[in-house]
Amino acid sequence: MKFKFTLLLPLFLSVGFISKAQTSFDVDLRVSERNAAITLITISDNNIVLTIDTNGNVVLNSGGRGQNDYYAAADNEIRSGKLKHFENVLIDYYDRADGGDLDGKLRLVGGLAVKYYDRFDGFDNIGKLKSIGSVVFKYNDRFDGFDNRGKLKAIDGLAIKYYDRFNADEINGKLKSIGNTTVTYFDRFDGDEKKGRVKAVIGDTPNVNVYMRHRLTQRLPLF
Repeated sequence: MKFKFTLLLPLFLSVGFISKAQTSFDVDLRVSERNAAITLITISDNNIVLTIDTNGNVVLNSGGRGQNDYYAAADNEIRSGKLKHFENVLIDYYDRADGGDLDGKLRLVGGLAVKYYDRFDGFDNIGKLKSIGSVVFKYNDRFDGFDNRGKLKAIDGLAIKYYDRFNADEINGKLKSIGNTTVTYFDRFDGDEKKGRVKAVIGDTPNVNVYMRHRLTQRLPLF
């Protein structure tokens, strides 16, 4: 059974979190002829699996068979009716006592604390996911220019880049690279039929998994 929680604005990625001392990332890159995008972020801790989709929804999945129950009205109106235990793991939410505009947002899943950007971090990405456990998320802001403002910039040390206005119009805003993995596209010099389509995915970045939806015109080594 799946439960969804709205956490933030659109986000792309897939990350595996093992423990505070040992954190690993599994980035799922979906590639078709027309596009390349990171799709999900999966953060795992023991039997708990948190999956963040591109709409910022979190889905809890577990291989166990624990008991699910919900907060009652007596637990306060913010928590009332929300999931309290998932597979015997405690779930908690921010409320008015925490201040700010976090009411009702996911705060804790077992030992994993969930944090969001606020006005003390600047005004560009308020409300977006900042961290889950020790995994930190960064986004482009006004100092990075306005072409890709608000898009995911990094997960811990894993940099994410996009094409901008200095590139051809047909690739402006498209995913350029994740770590050492680079996505190239056909441009106007390749003819109108190919323009803007994925040309190749090049490079080898630990924890990045490439999924091919369609056969590319040119396929280069994909780790």
